[in-house]
Order: sequence, then C-alpha cells, then structure tokens
Amino acid sequence: MDYLNTTTTKKFPTKRIVVVGSLFVALIAGVWTLKSQITQASVSKNSVLTARVQQGEFTIKVAAPGVLVPEDIRWVASNVEGKVERILKKPGAVVSQGDLIVELTNPELQQKVEELNWERQALSSMH
Repeated sequence: MDYLNTTTTKKFPTKRIVVVGSLFVALIAGVWTLKSQITQASVSKNSVLTARVQQGEFTIKVAAPGVLVPEDIRWVASNVEGKVERILKKPGAVVSQGDLIVELTNPELQQKVEELNWERQALSSMH
C-alpha cells in the first residue's frame, strides 16, 4: 500500500547560506582589519638616529639571541702549522690564484731553517 508523502522539502537551505555568508564576511573583515593595522606601523623621523662616517672604519655590532652563521664557509689550508702574523686580504676582497691572503709565522720552522743553513755552511766550508 502506498502512502502519500505530505512533508515538503526546502529547495534552498537559507539558514546554511546565511550562516556561511556571515562567517565569510566576518573572515574578510578580520583579515582587512589585521592588514590595515600592520601597514599603518611607522616610525617618526625624529626617533631614528642617522649619521655619516667621515673617517675610519664603520663597524656594526649586532646583539641578539641566536647564532650568526655565514652562508658559505671557505677554509684556508696551509701545509705547516703557524700563527697568523698579518691579514693581507679582508673578507669579501677579490683574490686570484697565487695572491697572498695571510702571513703565517712558525718559530719552530724558522729555527729549523736556521739550523739547516748552519749545517750547509759547515759542509761547504769543509770542502
């Protein structure tokens, strides 16, 4: 036996559309308010300290939590141990093959060279 269905179905769920539309409008308004607050941040010219370096090196000291890490690390290798006596090229300078970058000194190596020179002189005086 067939029964007649008397319930009607809504073709457009208006409550859902109103709720979703309200949430969308609230989201857009929130984003717009946040963006306008960020872009309005400014600093007055009197609160910024500016200066021009007249003579000498301009050094910048950075104090912040964390560690400063260089993008590229290039090691300078030497065949002997030594102490850096002079730095001839500063970081960032353009160098080519054969250019001196630093001067190394090694007292033990200098002593050995002097001893070998004395031995050579002694041997040449014997002949």
